[in-house]
Amino acid sequence: MNSGWGAGLMKDLVAWGFKNTGQAITLNDLRATIFASRSSIVHHCRQSFGTGPMALLKQIRLSQVHHALTSPEVQQAIGGSTVDEIACHYGFQSRNHFARDYRNQFGESPSATLQRASAPGMSIQSVSVAQSPQMAMALR
Repeated sequence: MNSGWGAGLMKDLVAWGFKNTGQAITLNDLRATIFASRSSIVHHCRQSFGTGPMALLKQIRLSQVHHALTSPEVQQAIGGSTVDEIACHYGFQSRNHFARDYRNQFGESPSATLQRASAPGMSIQSVSVAQSPQMAMALR
C-alpha cells in the first residue's frame, strides 16, 4: 500500500466523522462505508494519529460538543442548549461516560465549559476541532 492511499483513507475517515457525528457506528460499518479493510483502517489511523479509529471518532465528537457548548449560534442551529441536549445531538448516550471522556480531553466538566461560555463578560477561546497536527493535516 502506498502512503498516498493511506492519507486519502484517513482523510475519508475524518471527513466521515465530521459529517456523521450523531450516528452510532462500528468498525465493520466504517469498513463498508469507506471501502477499506478493518486492518487497513486501524493501521493507518494508528500510524497517522497514534490512536484507533473509534477513539479518533470519539475525539471528533467531543470536539464538536466542546464547540457547541461555547457557541450560542451552534446551540441554536442544533436546537439544544443544555449539556445533555448537546451531548445527545452528537451521539453520546451515556451521561457518565460522556462526562468522563469530555473531562479527560478538555480538563474540565462539560457543565463548567457551558457555564464559562455563558457568563456575562467572559470570553472563551474556542479550541480547535483538530486536536493534533496530524488531524489538521488529514483535513487538508
